[in-house]
Amino acid sequence: MSSRRKAVAEVQQPPKRGRGRPPRISREEVIATSLGILAHTEVEEFKIKTLAAELGTTSMAIYNYFDSRDDLLEAISDEICG
Repeated sequence: MSSRRKAVAEVQQPPKRGRGRPPRISREEVIATSLGILAHTEVEEFKIKTLAAELGTTSMAIYNYFDSRDDLLEAISDEICG
């Protein structure tokens, strides 16, 4: 293939995407939804499963952003205290 054809072929290819599906939720959405739940729920009663249901996702999707429930609660605390 000539260098001109190769250059044209490279330009016409669509950009590569990462593997898997794009995320349906963001870290910020997780924190914001958590704050909403905690507005009417005691911290001791706060469950990742409830949060996931509210976001329309799975518990494992939450753990893509936070290592544990405590890690999420710390991020929420940081958000509040700023």
